[in-house]
Amino acid sequence: MLRKIWILGLISFRYLIGGKASTKIIAFISFLGSFIASASLVLTLGIMNGFENTVKEKILSNMPHILVYINNQSQAAEISEFLKKEFPSEIKRTFWYVSYNLIFQKGRYIDEATVYASDWENLYEFLNLKENLIEKMSSNSSLPRNCIYMGDLLAVKLNINHLPTSITLIDPVAMKTPIGFLPKIKTVKVCGIYSTFFYYYDKNAIVDYNFFKKYFSPKEGEFSLIVQLKNPIEANPIAKAIEDKFPDTYAVTWIDNNREFFSALQLEKLGMALVVGLISIVAGFNIMSLLITKIQEKKKDLAILRAFGVEKEFIVALILNIASIIGFLGGILGLLFSYGISYYVNKYHLIKVPAEVYLTPYLTIEPSWGNYIGVFLFIILISIISAILPALLALKEDVTQILRNE
Repeated sequence: MLRKIWILGLISFRYLIGGKASTKIIAFISFLGSFIASASLVLTLGIMNGFENTVKEKILSNMPHILVYINNQSQAAEISEFLKKEFPSEIKRTFWYVSYNLIFQKGRYIDEATVYASDWENLYEFLNLKENLIEKMSSNSSLPRNCIYMGDLLAVKLNINHLPTSITLIDPVAMKTPIGFLPKIKTVKVCGIYSTFFYYYDKNAIVDYNFFKKYFSPKEGEFSLIVQLKNPIEANPIAKAIEDKFPDTYAVTWIDNNREFFSALQLEKLGMALVVGLISIVAGFNIMSLLITKIQEKKKDLAILRAFGVEKEFIVALILNIASIIGFLGGILGLLFSYGISYYVNKYHLIKVPAEVYLTPYLTIEPSWGNYIGVFLFIILISIISAILPALLALKEDVTQILRNE
């Protein structure tokens, strides 16, 4: 059996590399098609995987894993104690904040934004201001708390180009006064501008709660609790446990907020794979044309083999083996090539993208082992399918007629 397999492989390889110059060119094109198909498929899937993983990492590092809408600060403490008791190994961090929807005015520039007020240490750590503060009032390492810090997108809209400066905050909900309903208007100093590359925060502002409550009371804002998890995948069951224990609260997870985005990303990945997969179909037609040419070129040899009693199954296996060799070599070299490209692209950050759009200044290529195995098997499958028609044509050849004419 092993000897038969060895002979089959040896004949297949000699038939593949032998023949006329024109046939050798077709063989090289067929090999090149398999190589390009496997490499392009892996790189396409790797880019989509890298983009998805990068965006997911940025979302999980900046967005709350669970956002709980609560009634007051004391309820935030109750929920935090409950989570630490019931899920001690899952909870990474919890902290509360009050959000104020206000109107910002700087001269003739005006815009609507949200101010997030909480303990300064929580805000500083959550937004990683040590790394993300792009402009501040002074060079001192300690940041003043008696002022407001705003995202760079909001600063651009208000035309703020130097610090410190003052802005006017207007509460659009009017208060009842002896002379009628009037909005609350306060002037606050801006001490810093930050950029997280995350639109949700960069279009708004943050402030120390103990300072800000002198201007706007907690009743004028909305309390929320942020829950950060060690394993964000467990967000849904923990959110349900919070709502069951505290019926007057409402919990939203990062999965709920980004479900449509990741579904669209999966669909886009499938579409890209199908489009690039057409290259494999073209490579299959190249292999088919090569095999048909080989059969015409080697029909005398095949007829002699048939005349000496070689079974039809051996002829079919021979043709399928030639196609498999092309797919195997082209697929393996394509996978190795894509691995090398991925390594150097990731090492030297060669794919530059706008950070304000993609949340990262560069993209990585991250093909999984499943991608490598799946693409390799797909290339082999296309090669074998493309050999079926030539194999059937070879079996239909009239051995007697070929030998008489040759």
